[in-house]
Amino acid sequence: MEERWRELRALFDLVVDLPEGERHAALVRACGTQPERIQEVLSLVRSAVSSDGFLAPLAGSPASASSDAARLGRFVLGAQLGAGPRGTVHAARGTPGEALLAVRIVPLDERATETVARLRHVSRLLSGLAHPALARTVESGLCVWPAGSRRSAVYFATELVPSARSWTAEDAGDDDALRGNLERLLDASDAVALAHARGLHHGGLATSNVLIDAEQRVRVVDLGVRSVFPDADGPPSAAGDRVALAERLAALLGPASPLERAWRTAARELALRAARSDAGGELATLAGFAAALRREIT
Repeated sequence: MEERWRELRALFDLVVDLPEGERHAALVRACGTQPERIQEVLSLVRSAVSSDGFLAPLAGSPASASSDAARLGRFVLGAQLGAGPRGTVHAARGTPGEALLAVRIVPLDERATETVARLRHVSRLLSGLAHPALARTVESGLCVWPAGSRRSAVYFATELVPSARSWTAEDAGDDDALRGNLERLLDASDAVALAHARGLHHGGLATSNVLIDAEQRVRVVDLGVRSVFPDADGPPSAAGDRVALAERLAALLGPASPLERAWRTAARELALRAARSDAGGELATLAGFAAALRREIT
């Protein structure tokens, strides 16, 4: 599979800058009568140059002689912010005057063709998706990384959440503090439910992908990454996102107390029901879970 992807990449590079009417003939000259291979390359080229959300063709350039800054397409990369099984994350600058961004770069593996197909689909779903509790995806696509190499990768350029910190159960505190955190949970639920309405699921809400920013607002980051690079047990699901937020609700509520107010008890019982993967009725959806929680705490 890796060798096959390298061949596709070479053919892609051969024709991506040619006028559209010349690409087919150039591919015939390069690989003979292999119609499936030719159509696969043409599909990748159309994806890369289209305006349907799959924004960037294979793009990457080394640092200039006068600068130590690494570049990825139009982005100048700064400090590395993190690293893990889904690549590295860098602070980045785009066009002059644009706010700082976070660029995640994930190398392609032997399943590259399938990954590129998922990226194109997810990029369309992300295009124009906006909610105050979501870190917006500015751009995503294919790139060459490390810059100047012949290795392919996927990148996601998103809003960088300034001065962000992880959101933990220790934030709950007294009733007033807890109510503030429940409003944050509802904001996160509304944001992810909006993504669900487009057919896009997160899959990482139980991790540090739910943050608190400098203004104490909740922000969900890395939407779409696990849809392009799913876990071994499959792509993310709507039920998985709902379970993760229900479990976060339970953690914020903390242990039960015989002296607690009735709304806390009701919210805890709701969390237990919604944390079941097979929850039905209104709790089968994240939007329904958020609606039920609003009723219990108002």
